Amino acid sequence: MVPGDHVIINIYPGCGWCDRCRTGWPSTCTNVRQGYMPDGSTRLSRDGEAIHHMAFSSTFAEYVVVTESGAIKIRDDMPLDRACLIGCGVTTGYSAVFNIAKVQPGTSVLVVGAGGVGLNVIQSAALAAATTIIVVDIGETKLRKAREFGATHTIDASGGDCVEQVKALAGGLGVDYGFEAVSTPATIRRRSTRRGSGGWS
Repeated sequence: MVPGDHVIINIYPGCGWCDRCRTGWPSTCTNVRQGYMPDGSTRLSRDGEAIHHMAFSSTFAEYVVVTESGAIKIRDDMPLDRACLIGCGVTTGYSAVFNIAKVQPGTSVLVVGAGGVGLNVIQSAALAAATTIIVVDIGETKLRKAREFGATHTIDASGGDCVEQVKALAGGLGVDYGFEAVSTPATIRRRSTRRGSGGWS
């Protein structure tokens, strides 16, 4: 890379030298420590006080300091206001569907949360040819956007627990795959997958 290159920031990049990184598992890097660079240092400060790095990136700032493995070069003609979405939301949703759950054609999927990651789970499930894609969130604005991204059914969770509604839409037994993209204790515990399903991601 050279100065001026367009890049996408890689959230939680591997250090490149630990045993996990050297054997092809950088996502489980043993040097990942929340708030610090892989070498244990912090590169940001304010009035002499260290500022810790969120996920090695701290991208809610105007300028960021990342490791070389944390900057992935992209084409210069890629609009940066779109490229910024790829670094986390798009890749997280896509990877959850295709690499972790391995969603199969003709199956049913539940997505809890239609934010940045959830919308990308939805469109990835549609790409995987899931035939039933149920999305649960609060508010018609998010649910409308979910339908634009490929949801076949939407449920507004404002009224409380909707597990039985999800199961009914999935033939009464629950969905084949469930994806939780909110990260609250209540939504994580709200399982709607059927027995022997692909699981809950």
